[in-house]
Amino acid sequence: VDRDKAINDTFPFLVRCYDATGNAIFQTSRREPLQIREFLAQIKIGLDPFVTFPELGDFGIAIPKDAAITRVKFFRRELDGTETALGQTQLAEVEEIQPLGAKVETLHHGGDPNRALDIAILGDGYRESELPMFAEHAATVAKEFLATEPYASFKERLNLHRIDVASEESGASYDCSETVVIEGCADLLRKTAYRSIFPLRLASLFGMRGLWDVPLFQLDQRRMHQAAANVPYDAIVVLVNTKKYGGFGVYAASLTAHDPNTPGGVVHEFGHAFGLLADEYTNESSPCQRYTLTPDFPNMSPLVTNVADVKWSSWLSPGVPLPTPKDYAQDDAVGLFEGVGGGCKTSLYKPRRYCRMRSWTEKMCPVCAEQTVSRMLDVFDVSVPADVEVTGNTLRVLAPSNFTRTGAMYIGDARVAGLDEALKLTRPASPPYETTVRIVTDPTTPWSHRKIEPEVMNVKLTW
Repeated sequence: VDRDKAINDTFPFLVRCYDATGNAIFQTSRREPLQIREFLAQIKIGLDPFVTFPELGDFGIAIPKDAAITRVKFFRRELDGTETALGQTQLAEVEEIQPLGAKVETLHHGGDPNRALDIAILGDGYRESELPMFAEHAATVAKEFLATEPYASFKERLNLHRIDVASEESGASYDCSETVVIEGCADLLRKTAYRSIFPLRLASLFGMRGLWDVPLFQLDQRRMHQAAANVPYDAIVVLVNTKKYGGFGVYAASLTAHDPNTPGGVVHEFGHAFGLLADEYTNESSPCQRYTLTPDFPNMSPLVTNVADVKWSSWLSPGVPLPTPKDYAQDDAVGLFEGVGGGCKTSLYKPRRYCRMRSWTEKMCPVCAEQTVSRMLDVFDVSVPADVEVTGNTLRVLAPSNFTRTGAMYIGDARVAGLDEALKLTRPASPPYETTVRIVTDPTTPWSHRKIEPEVMNVKLTW
């Protein structure tokens, strides 16, 4: 995790890292576990899923691997802005995660992991003899990512890895249905690599009917990260070998593998898990995706009538009415269309009538694409040392792919060259015979109207 990134800290679960003197040197925040608790609490099934399966609240936190960090503290941010301490741990007491033994195949290599989004694709419920089938499923998912914008435009900044870990049993736990006959299903706990489970299916076993039971979790989050740790990874996709329809996108983008539209669905669930986006449909049987302690999703808005108050005002189509009628003449118009957030009873609005976050077969709307690119920039650098070319005493900064940028090179506080210039360096007159050039990059991309934080890279040259 890059220390120099502006990690989102608007969510209710706060993580702070401290050095030995007690100074906070890194902070991040997560929707989890509070979003999951609120999500499941809306579904009345006669039991608390967290009591039956406490692991539903487990999740991983990424912090910098930095020798200066000695202690980690956890907090919950309350509605009034105050913080409640939840606990702390000395980092020395935390066992470093060890990768599982697994076969790894890189399905697409776009470039240096320091300037790419690395996605680990895992399979659950595939026995050893079924791993070739998982390889086929993973290949179709990788192909879908490379064909879907904005990922397609960032192929050089996307790495997709398949990681083979066999399960003892096929399928997922509680993968039967009251409406569809599913061959080979079982309403019991199965022994799979990451313990994929349909926890809300339990209600059917207690006599409840017509329940929305599609959320699909992995109870063994630690083992999931152990598998992903075989590669540099920023996000995880889990394909589950069951014919029961289901998926979820919070801890990972998790989806059943046998639906014909699964590849498109994985990109949709990835929009939740990685892009932090809401569902752009309404469904009375599902929970509302508006949470007490969590800010609204970037593609969800209450009704506003002033253009300047619209979250995505820079993307609004000229002259579009607010709110925008469902039968508005332009399918690609960006406005305020009603219908977002799953089971929300109040009127909430989305940017476009059609989007991948509404349907697995649609393209990504520009607001969701912008959010995806912004999240990419949380996990990789636009420029890395490999972008610096030194020939003799001349330094050049190579143009990064997918971005245009302005900026300059500095020695000390003095500006010595623009990024498109060749900088000729002079050997210092006395020791130490070294020069540090500070390169400040101000990147832009047509995929984002948001201001992208400048990047700073220090390059030390020694004679």
